Amino acid sequence: MDYRDTAEEAKFRLELREWFKHNIPAGWREITDPEGLRALNKSWHKALYASGYIGLNWPKEYGGQGLSPSFDAILNDEAGRADAPH
Repeated sequence: MDYRDTAEEAKFRLELREWFKHNIPAGWREITDPEGLRALNKSWHKALYASGYIGLNWPKEYGGQGLSPSFDAILNDEAGRADAPH
């Protein structure tokens, strides 16, 4: 089995890296109070949604992009690599 990215997946990976570089909240790991964490999670997931990174493999008729599950895997890989909130 070939696990290398297709051209489309590689492009998506690079776009994600750039997006994470500009959108991860500075100092997010220092937030420890429950209310601050809730606010962080809410704003982070809104940012992901607004940029089209939620529901990547959901069918288009349900608001997704209809991409293969490999795009979700790439999103998870790159989020970990960038130390993004979770």
